[in-house]
Amino acid sequence: METRAWTPQEHPRLFFGKEDLKNLREKRNADDITRTAWLRIQENSKEGMNLKLPQESDRWEWDTGGDNQKNLKTLAEECGKAVSNLAFSWLMDGNESHARKATDILMALCDFDFWTSPRFFGTDYRLPWRGTIETAAVCHCASLGYDWLYDFMSEAERHRLRTCLLYKGILPLIQDWADPLTRLPLSTHMLPWGNWWQGCIANAGEAIMAIYDEHPLTKRFAKLCKEASDWFFRFEGASVPDMPLELLAGGDVPGVYYPPNFDSEGGYWEGFNYMNGVLFTSFFFSEAYRRQTGGEIFPTELMRKVTEVILNGSFRMGDRMRAVNFGDCRAGLAISTIVTGYLASRLQHPGLQWYLQNCQNNFNEASLFSHDENPICTLLWYDHCLSSREPEEGPLMKVYPGMGLAVMRNGWGNESSMLVLKCGATAGHSHADAGSFVLYTRDELLLIDSGCCGYEMPEQNDYYHTTRAHNTVLVGDDGQIKRLDAKFVEEADVPGLSFVLGDATAPYEGLLCKFLRGVLFIGGEYYVVADWLEKQNDKPFKWLLHYDGEMTQRPEGCFIKKAKANLLVKLIEPSDYQITVRQGYKTYHEDYTLIKSTEDKQKELEIGDYMEIMPANNINRQKFLTILYPFGEDGKVPKIEKIVTENWTGVRVRRKHEVDLIGINRDEIKDGIRTDQNGVEKEAKLFHIDTDAKLFCITMDKCGEPLRAFMQSGTHLKSGGRLLVSSPEPATIAVEGGSELW
Repeated sequence: METRAWTPQEHPRLFFGKEDLKNLREKRNADDITRTAWLRIQENSKEGMNLKLPQESDRWEWDTGGDNQKNLKTLAEECGKAVSNLAFSWLMDGNESHARKATDILMALCDFDFWTSPRFFGTDYRLPWRGTIETAAVCHCASLGYDWLYDFMSEAERHRLRTCLLYKGILPLIQDWADPLTRLPLSTHMLPWGNWWQGCIANAGEAIMAIYDEHPLTKRFAKLCKEASDWFFRFEGASVPDMPLELLAGGDVPGVYYPPNFDSEGGYWEGFNYMNGVLFTSFFFSEAYRRQTGGEIFPTELMRKVTEVILNGSFRMGDRMRAVNFGDCRAGLAISTIVTGYLASRLQHPGLQWYLQNCQNNFNEASLFSHDENPICTLLWYDHCLSSREPEEGPLMKVYPGMGLAVMRNGWGNESSMLVLKCGATAGHSHADAGSFVLYTRDELLLIDSGCCGYEMPEQNDYYHTTRAHNTVLVGDDGQIKRLDAKFVEEADVPGLSFVLGDATAPYEGLLCKFLRGVLFIGGEYYVVADWLEKQNDKPFKWLLHYDGEMTQRPEGCFIKKAKANLLVKLIEPSDYQITVRQGYKTYHEDYTLIKSTEDKQKELEIGDYMEIMPANNINRQKFLTILYPFGEDGKVPKIEKIVTENWTGVRVRRKHEVDLIGINRDEIKDGIRTDQNGVEKEAKLFHIDTDAKLFCITMDKCGEPLRAFMQSGTHLKSGGRLLVSSPEPATIAVEGGSELW
């Protein structure tokens, strides 16, 4: 029988070809970003030359910790960093010692019996796994090395690496994840929820493209990976089925609901940290596939939506960018320049180019940002000719229903503010945090999410994942159960007045009959948080607020200060309450470039204060109404007057050019009026609000002429006998002055 002859294809080919090298050599001096990227490639190459050759271990741990033992994924990422930088350096400048070292690292990986650690073969799981996320990480390293060192390696080395890549990497991943005929019957493999699915599929796809047409199975494997990726992007959500314990993986419990991976607006449900990882692994596959077949893996329209998600979910803090850190995400995260560079270039998007350029100083600190980064991709995909433009100023609101985020901001500048409300999934890498929110203002994060710590640390599940670690509500000391999702149910938006309502009841199984949390964003200046709660037991409500900075309590409210940022927190309802300052953990900035034991990481945890607010009267149905007013170094806050009538409780806020009247309706509607500001009878007409809405807001000019009005779940809103908003059925509506509605 005739032996099939290998047909060498031209390499490199995954992301660039030989014809691109001249331009890349010129590009490395194009501007500060490309020069910095090239400098980091050189630094990484020096580190790679000193790297010890990898050795297989029978002691691989799940996470880096314990006795400082690395896991296989960490080792693969370390080798991938060295191999890619050394190989790229050889392509650019012909440094053969770099190519030799990179090849030696790859040959050492080929010595491993498996590219999956023994714990997956029955140590930790009852059903053996053949390919995992660590297998995918080795595949990424090996595919870059094969492609970029092809002309340097001997045919024997190429054959050995190609064979190991196919049989130790690609085939196990295809069998376990992509091929419906052999896919493992585990909960995490049956449906495409979560980052592991796409991480395994995309890295396998990238590896297939490295040896595409060099083995008869590669076209079939490429087709399977594309189909599996397509399923991941169009997945509509599902609940974990009732199945035997040995088939449940990743902490799954029957009945836990996983939402669509990407929602209708492009939001990724596992948060920005895992969205970052899903995106760049997808782009590795997508770009290689597009270059060789002309087809697309990552839908272009989804790329455009994801670009807006990145911009809307991020905030500039001084000379750095930050992404909202709900779930298993640290406060130091910014979206990788692998992602932003690729998207900005592909879509020619000036806003994302601005984001990328404002990320450069993130490299000056130990954070997840630099851990996930590859300066080669910056050099490859950053378009130095593309102009940048800061996103447009002005009050904006954006809701990402599947991601469970509502963003309310007034810009991206150093004086801007942004509040983000979380009301979505509580499964997986999400936390028991439905209804929580964070607030950034004037380059600082003042109201914080606790984020996470090392996954192997007991504090991760005992504190960081719990409801107590978030800005939401406890019933006694009990919080949410990570099984059912919260959701957004109402929104309204006109210039200068935005509202969103989340229903966080479901995660409080057995504790609450109702937990609705609404946020009003008024005048692009401040926020009003309104809560409606009803419980099923006699334990008291505890309203939580985690902050970073110095907090002082005054008669006007609680003031939080950090650097030039200030925030007034004024609780309007209930009128009687007790504030207790308790201690939890601050956000943890883990340096992923260092291997540390669990004990060493625990020593780095910082204690932080948070407020626990408990109503004086323990009643089953409780309302909270809270003003969050950010202000600057001048210390100027508007005059905020509490108003109590027999119809409603609320405030009048006197801003520079406008006056706001905000109220939350009482259950019993009676005539009469009183205020706690010396009882202004002459203004009784103004304060006589006739409405059946749960919450309302009226913004007026200095002469008392209405400019905007809002009602939540009501049919009418009248002020002093004047009809401002009406609806034949209960509705949530915001209108501007001059509208036909008044």
